[in-house]
Amino acid sequence: MQPNGGGAYVVNKENGIKFSKMISTQMACEDMSIESQFSEILPAADRYAISGNQLSLSKGKMGVVAKFELKK
Repeated sequence: MQPNGGGAYVVNKENGIKFSKMISTQMACEDMSIESQFSEILPAADRYAISGNQLSLSKGKMGVVAKFELKK
């Protein structure tokens, strides 16, 4: 299990991933929809893929639920 400052994650050789112990701030923002979606996606993801500068998170048969891209 790897700590990441705001939670933990476990990966395996078959590109499996499991996030746990996720935390977030309790600050009130005008639009919390992005944070709410992000908070639901991470713990639901069970697979990851890295291609070039992109990280994709997937959930079973649902397919890709989130994509992140490193901007240079």
